[in-house]
Amino acid sequence: MIDPCALTSLQAFAIPDLVAFDVGVIVTQPLPFVADTAGQAANIRDLCGPRVFLLETSQAFVELAGDTLRFKSDLVQLNTDYYVEVRVSLSDYPNVLPVKAEALVKVSVCRVDKIIAPSDISMAYFIRTGQVAVPLDIFKQSPDCAVPLVYTAMLASGSNLPSFMQVLGKSLIVKTDSLGDMGTFMITVTAATPTDYKHARQKASLAVSIEVKFDCQTD
Repeated sequence: MIDPCALTSLQAFAIPDLVAFDVGVIVTQPLPFVADTAGQAANIRDLCGPRVFLLETSQAFVELAGDTLRFKSDLVQLNTDYYVEVRVSLSDYPNVLPVKAEALVKVSVCRVDKIIAPSDISMAYFIRTGQVAVPLDIFKQSPDCAVPLVYTAMLASGSNLPSFMQVLGKSLIVKTDSLGDMGTFMITVTAATPTDYKHARQKASLAVSIEVKFDCQTD
């Protein structure tokens, strides 16, 4: 019997930026789980065993401990972009090709004084049309410090989003096949500077109206 893991492929992955907002801060970033095709097909996350992470970029300011990057912000120049590369392989299947990803490392001393929300959004989502991603990275910073904002969303009533909506990274994801989910949903999206931001935390909110409906002409 053929072992599916011997023929699997590791999937591409992304590493969140490691940005320190003050000198001397140590920033840690757990690396994401890297999926593979055999595990996805079987719906078993760790079917093909443990992942091995290797830091391919040798720099004094960053180190890898297990599956976590650690950035020492006092060892780099201010407001300068640095990139480090991480390679991931399968411990039990060394013949499977590894995958690599870059991470941005930076000390940003720019201070965000204000976050500016765009105009409110109204849209329609048709059931059974698949996943729709509503971009949230449309807020502006003043000044533009390129600080990675944190996005959250809830219903305007203060309740949690329904199960077929969720915020993933910089997008609001909507996906449903159920006619029972029809209706109009008023959502409040908030963009804020990170909780570890060393200056006064700033945030702004945007209203999003999503009408979930069924189009009888949709396959």
